Amino acid sequence: MIRREPPTRYQYIVLVLLGLMARPAVAQTDEWVQLFNGKDLSGWEQVGKGNFVVEDGMLKTVGGMGLLWYTRQKVEHSVVRVVFKLTHDQVVS
Repeated sequence: MIRREPPTRYQYIVLVLLGLMARPAVAQTDEWVQLFNGKDLSGWEQVGKGNFVVEDGMLKTVGGMGLLWYTRQKVEHSVVRVVFKLTHDQVVS
């Protein structure tokens, strides 16, 4: 059994920023284009230490941080929509 450390606040901030890049962007046709399919990292490339995995349809860092970017096409002049989730450790009420 692998023991995982709980994600840090920094890791969640990076996940939110990645989510900004991973969620739909407005194409020239004004239709939403889904960049992240919620199942795997198809179309994405990882560099640096650590790794990204998909759990319950969300990106999660494992073993440190790295850089994840979309490689299928160039995305420009976009509106980005993000959905993110905090764990109970980061929730402040």
